[in-house]
Amino acid sequence: MNRADRAEEPAPRDEPAYWAAILLQHALCAPAWLVRSSEPDPAEYVDTFAWSPRDRDTPGWRAPLTALTMAIVRVRPDRGAQGPAEASIVLNIPTADDLRTADSAARFGDVTTFPANLVLEGLDVAAAFRGRLHAVRSVIDEVDRQLDEVPAAGARYRRLRDADTATGPILRALPEPPVSFEFQHKQMPHERARNAASRGGCAKEPAPVIDLSVTMNSRVPEMTAHWTIDRNVLSERDIGALRSAWRLALSRIVFESSSTHEPAIGG
Repeated sequence: MNRADRAEEPAPRDEPAYWAAILLQHALCAPAWLVRSSEPDPAEYVDTFAWSPRDRDTPGWRAPLTALTMAIVRVRPDRGAQGPAEASIVLNIPTADDLRTADSAARFGDVTTFPANLVLEGLDVAAAFRGRLHAVRSVIDEVDRQLDEVPAAGARYRRLRDADTATGPILRALPEPPVSFEFQHKQMPHERARNAASRGGCAKEPAPVIDLSVTMNSRVPEMTAHWTIDRNVLSERDIGALRSAWRLALSRIVFESSSTHEPAIGG
């Protein structure tokens, strides 16, 4: 991030308004098909994504996150909705500190997250899915730009929401996003169960409609994606379409990052 970008970050005293605006964006403009169910029926799914280390750079955490955003923008259950598909999604993602290692020190329930509004409006997402390199690069650059503009990389959000007596009641009154994303650089036998338990216990938030936890295996060039999806919100057909779209988007991103001989995004 350059100096001009840093200068545009809200000052710490202005951050509550920034986060409130993000959550209001979700509350007012969330896709109708992502509304939480009063009686969730969570189901788990596992996908793997592998690549050749001779032909591909190792993708960083922003690659599967960008792929998830593309997949949600592309996949919309046909429930009589009119008009174009949504061009943005608000989702909870970990702060940069928690992305560096799966054993990050706990602050608020082991994983410190913040809401991000990722907007792909004006980008040719369909062309990116077809593998048009310019379109893929445009999506990558736009998501990178938006994440780089998050104040303090989201590190202060949970403190303002969960511990600050002045700003906490305001932010807690706004709904949390129904989509959650995690990334881990390694997988220990206890890791996913521990993180899931701590997320559920720290703030007693309702379970997300879509929860994607991606693990990077450091020994082999492979990602493992653990999905937890509410089947009372998405049908099995919708879930299959979302997972397929995510894998296709991720393949486009990994291929594009390698073909341009640039560093993998979000490393």
